[in-house]
Amino acid sequence: MVFERVPYRSGAQAALDVMAGRTQMMFANVIEVAEQVRDGRLRALGATSATRAPLLPQVPSFVELGFRDFQADSWFGLLAARGTPEASLQILHQAVNAVLAEPGAIEAMGRVGVQARAMGRADWAAFLAAQTTRWTAIARASGARAE
Repeated sequence: MVFERVPYRSGAQAALDVMAGRTQMMFANVIEVAEQVRDGRLRALGATSATRAPLLPQVPSFVELGFRDFQADSWFGLLAARGTPEASLQILHQAVNAVLAEPGAIEAMGRVGVQARAMGRADWAAFLAAQTTRWTAIARASGARAE
C-alpha cells in the first residue's frame, strides 16, 4: 500500500474530506477529531501514542495492536536561543514547573488532549536529542524531502 500526502491547512479540513469520502484516511491530533470519532462520523483505527489517548480511551494504540515501532507522538517543549544566560533558563524552567504544579493545570490540559508532564532540563535535552535522531533516520530511510 502506498500513501499519498495531501497537504491541508488544518486537521479540520482533512477530517471533512475523510467524512465526505474525498480521501480515505488521515493522521490527526486527537483534539482535532475526538468529537467526530465519539459521534461516529469518523472511525479511529488506532492511536499513534504508546498508550491510549485519554480523550478516546476506547481506541487502542498501534503499539497495543502489535505494531511496536508505530509510535509518533506530538509534543511541545520550550526552547530558547543559543547563548541565553543560564539564569534566564533557570527562571523559565521554574516558571513552567510552577504552572504545571498549579492545582488542576494538568487536568485542564488533558481536557484538550495534552498529556503534560514536567521534565528536568537534562531529561528534556535527552528527549529532544533522541527524537531528533529517530525522526532524522526515518526521514532519510523514507527518502522524504522538505518542500
